[in-house]
Formats: sequence, C-alpha cells, structure tokens
Amino acid sequence: MAVLRLALLGTFEARLDSGSAVTFPRKKSEALLAYLALQPGRMIARDKLAALLWGDASDERARHSLRQALVTLRQALPRAAAACLVEEGDNVGVSPTAVEVDVTRFEALATAASPEALERAAALYRGDLLEGMSVAEPPFEEWLRAERERLRELAIESLAKLLAHHARTDAVEHAVQTAIRLLGLEPAQEAVHRTLMRLYARQNRRGAALRQYQACVGVLERELGVEPEAETRQLYRDLLQTRPHVGDDVEPRRLGAPVLTSDTALVGRVAEYATLRQRLADASRGHGTIGILDGEAGVGKTRLVEALISEATNAGGQVLLGRAHENEEVLPLGPWVDALRAGRVVPGLIEDLDAPWRHELARLFPELGPVEPEPGIDLSDASDARGRGSGRVGGAGRQEGVLPQGRGPEGARGAVPGSRSRYSSCSKISTGRTR
Repeated sequence: MAVLRLALLGTFEARLDSGSAVTFPRKKSEALLAYLALQPGRMIARDKLAALLWGDASDERARHSLRQALVTLRQALPRAAAACLVEEGDNVGVSPTAVEVDVTRFEALATAASPEALERAAALYRGDLLEGMSVAEPPFEEWLRAERERLRELAIESLAKLLAHHARTDAVEHAVQTAIRLLGLEPAQEAVHRTLMRLYARQNRRGAALRQYQACVGVLERELGVEPEAETRQLYRDLLQTRPHVGDDVEPRRLGAPVLTSDTALVGRVAEYATLRQRLADASRGHGTIGILDGEAGVGKTRLVEALISEATNAGGQVLLGRAHENEEVLPLGPWVDALRAGRVVPGLIEDLDAPWRHELARLFPELGPVEPEPGIDLSDASDARGRGSGRVGGAGRQEGVLPQGRGPEGARGAVPGSRSRYSSCSKISTGRTR
C-alpha cells in the first residue's frame, strides 16, 4: 500500500496516505524525489544523481550534497513514509509499492482505449511535469524538458482521441471543452480549430465560430508564419454566409458599455488627440470627417482610438466597431459588415432601398433573409449596392458622433463613430501600421 502520494503534473505536491501535505525545505530535494519516483523500482547510481543535480561541484562536494538531500527527505517524512527511500550501496531508488505518482497513473490511462480512461487521463493532466520548478542545473533541466515534451505529446494524443469520441457520439459540449483544452496544449493544430468552429456552429454559436477563425489566423501567423488552409478559409466563408439563428451570439457586443482595454495614459499624444476630438466635434455638427492614424506597432494608435471611443460613448454617441484581421480577405467590406452588424443598424440601412440593392446587401448580411430582385430589373450595376448601404451611415437625420475599429489585411485598423439618432454625418477613424 502506498504511504506517499506525489502529484507532479502541473505542480509538485507530496501527501501522506492520511491526506496530510508534506513540504521540503529545498527545491533540489523535491527534484531528487521526483526523479526517483518517476523511475519506481529502479536503483540509480549515486554518481549519476550527483552529476544530475550538482554538476558544477567537485565529485566529493556533489556526493556530499546528495547525502544532505537524502537526509532532508528522510527528516521531512514520517518514518513509515521515509522507508520508501531505498539505499543499497552506491545506488538509490524508491519502493514502487510505497509511492503513488500521478504521472504513472496518467500514462496508463492515456494509453487505454476506453473513453472513460481517457477522461480520467485528461483530468489528471493538470499541466506540464513539475511546472514552475527550476533548479538551474543543465543536466536536470535537459531531462525535465524531454519528459515534459513526452508527457505533453501523450496528453495531446489522448485528448485527440477523446475529441473524436465526443464528436462521434454527438456530445457537443464535451467536444467543445475537449477541443479548447487541446488547443491550449497545441494552439497551431488547424484541424482542431476547424472542428471547434463546426462544433460552435452546431450550438448556433456562429459568433464564437467566427472568432475561432480569427484566433486560428493569429496563431498560425504568429507561430508558423503561414495563412490558414483552403479548407479553413472555405469553412469561414460558409459561416459568414449562414443566416444567424434567433438568440445566436454572433452579434458583437454593444458598445454602450466601457470599451477601454488599456490603462496607459495618453502621454505625448496631446496634439494628435486634439485633432481626433475636433473630428468628433465636426461630426456632431453634421459635418462628416475621416481620420487615419498611421505608425509603427506599439506607438499608441489603439490607445488614442480607445480614448476617442470612450469620449464619443460618454457623450451619447453610438460607436460602430469593425475589425479587419490580418491575412483575412475572404469577405469584401468585412470591417463595415462587422461594424454595421455590431450597431444593429442593418435593417434601417435598407428599408428605403429598391429590391436590387436589398438583394445585393443581403449577400453581406444573411440575417436579412432572402430578398429576391424584382423581375425585369437590370442588376448590372447592383455591385454598387454595398457602397450605397455603407454610405447611408452618413445619409439622413442627425448624427452625434461615431467610431469603428479593426485590423486590415495589411495590418490596418479602422474605427467608425456612430449616431445618437438616425445616421447623418459621421467621423470615420482608422489606424494603420507602418512596416
């Protein structure tokens, strides 16, 4: 019967059979116990252990430090638990029957075939092996990196099997959680991103599916320097052209709530911010304006726009926020579609348009439902409908001030201010990144 239980996945935790926690005064003592426990029943030469954890010391000093570490372990453990440490001449080990290690159980469950075993393995894998432990000894760190990678790969493999099982059995919510967990371990698995997008779509969570695509684009660009595969881009197009369900979460958040994401003060940007405020003031008086912020990454463009968004919102204006993400060119006028949908102004934009124009705009906003063109109407110029629809943001009524924002195919970001009533003139603010 085990008298000592070690949890090494995601942490280092030692507990007695009674449940009482055991602490050790030195990290190297914990590292030594973990190394021995991960090789239960194997006797390891003292010289190897000394070189593993005290490689920079002389042989004599390293062996002395090893003896001290073993003494520390025995002193911290009750007598019955201390008996798990076995010393035979120049070799040291642990009794396999006296110590229970979560890693051993995880490995057995992860290689089993049953979904129940895979679920238990997933629950046991709480993080990397000895996460947070560092003893600044290259031999030990090299061993630890290799073991972490091996166990992580095993966790990824078992989660992939579990995801496939949940998908086959229509356990959609379980599949979603498993896919999220899997991407947490290996974010660049594009096939898992696609699976998660489809799962969200099955839950009528179209917005979550679209956001997952953006997460996929960002990860692939950041980690691999590549664009999504054709299958992933096609899936995104299909989702964009799918009419949202009632109660779907595809509507971006309303921007009546605070939208600031940065606490950084506007240091050294007084003149630029004054110019933006003037654009906003002009819009409130019925004069449409356009502003472009251009500069290198990290110079504070987003912070300026955030401040202007906050001011427009606090003044009672409606903010339309549209985002164009890098490497995304699958939908024309994507930032405008996002911005107009976010403001929930789409029905108002088309109510006075003729059928041909409504038909064309419905291709960008599937939630409007099918709009058939009138018989005999020439649609040769109907592509202009998209421009007419977006142009109506500055069309009629009184405008108080607006803003959309986004990241474009070449790193551009844009923002459009909205109105308090119907849409007259507005201030369109965009940001772009210099490369």
